[in-house]
Amino acid sequence: MFDRLIAIMVLSLVCTYNLESQNLEKIVFNKENTVVEAFSLSENYSHKLLQELPLISFVIDEIKYNSINQKSKIQLEITLIEGFNPGYKAEIRFVNNSTDTLELSNVVPLGKDNKTAYITGLGNHRLSRTHLFLPNKTPVNCIVPDNAWELGYSSTKLNEQYSICALTRRDINSLEKAKRKRFSFSLKI
Repeated sequence: MFDRLIAIMVLSLVCTYNLESQNLEKIVFNKENTVVEAFSLSENYSHKLLQELPLISFVIDEIKYNSINQKSKIQLEITLIEGFNPGYKAEIRFVNNSTDTLELSNVVPLGKDNKTAYITGLGNHRLSRTHLFLPNKTPVNCIVPDNAWELGYSSTKLNEQYSICALTRRDINSLEKAKRKRFSFSLKI
């Protein structure tokens, strides 16, 4: 039997000049849906990325992974949700293919590299691990509602005019053979 967990990702595109949201028409993925290659807006603007952008990054038993180099004991099953508007939505199922119980934490949409900002867990504090990370700054502890302890967020600058931001949240109703913890999940065999 596989352990399963679904993280929901919602993406929206933000115009940084006048802070108006633009409609995100399409995200272009590789054939496995693990790497973002381009973004298309409703105003017929398409932005091809200069470097690979992972759909997500995550930590398994304190080792960092992302969807580009997912050589972990976890298999990702990614389903794109049609008709979600505004923005873009996907369900990501983490399947434990190992013979061990694994600790999954710090799921961040679009990875953590080259970000204008991202939010994820830091340290092992039992009440508050959520931190805001900004380039060249010390991470700042954030207080979040009780139902957002596992929140993942990132913002990526596409060019001088556009940025993309994304959120991940866990879906506790989809758990199978997993134990929910405050900031992580134990995925059992």
